[in-house]
Amino acid sequence: MKNNCVSCCVFLLLIGMGTTRLAESAEPQVDFSGFDSIEQSLEAALIQFSSIADQLDRVRLGEINADTALQRIEMLRESLRAIRQVWHETEHDQRLEARTRRRADIERAGTQLTEAMVAYHQSSNIDFRISQMLQEPPVIGNFLREPPTETFQGIYRSGFEVSEFFLFDGEGPWWLEAATENWQRLQSYVVQRPGRGSSVTVALTITGWREADGGYGSVGGYDTRIYVESIDEIRAISEEEFQKIIQAVMQGEP
Repeated sequence: MKNNCVSCCVFLLLIGMGTTRLAESAEPQVDFSGFDSIEQSLEAALIQFSSIADQLDRVRLGEINADTALQRIEMLRESLRAIRQVWHETEHDQRLEARTRRRADIERAGTQLTEAMVAYHQSSNIDFRISQMLQEPPVIGNFLREPPTETFQGIYRSGFEVSEFFLFDGEGPWWLEAATENWQRLQSYVVQRPGRGSSVTVALTITGWREADGGYGSVGGYDTRIYVESIDEIRAISEEEFQKIIQAVMQGEP
């Protein structure tokens, strides 16, 4: 359900941003109604590739100024972040099948964007802010690459506006997210605390992937996000044990 909601929001944004330009270029509108969520994510990503290339061409030709291009490209990148979340929360085999089916379209969109970036950097209208934006995460050319999965060991805490994960080696806190099945497993360890609301404090060994684009969490306060693909071990711990472990970690003790 969450994936479909994110997809629908992205598509509405795409329609709002792209209708005028599509009309100008006489390109056909895309009908998403027959696509599942992974196909929707991939199709939306390809549209974003094309739209960013279009903005680079327009600023290079002087049709729009750099400030306008910056604003539009950042909006497209924000959409890509939402699309990428849906993409990576889908089963690996489904992602592989979708990439295989659309290989030619992916290569064509990548070539279009690469050529637009090269032409832009060879023009006289270069703005360093645009060049810098194109190199910041998520790097557009790496969008469909699979993030490497890792095994993480640490402590997870959840409460009001908190969903953070501390590694035993001292890294963190990081924002933590999981698909429904894994999230429900974490929530089965909820402890009710009168006057303080509910909370979860568990020691975890998980397999997942991380990204460090910044701005994660309900108020954007976390630089890194961990997405849980599987929970390998889980154990409830007390607040007192949590504090002892954190103190030991901060002091560099094993």
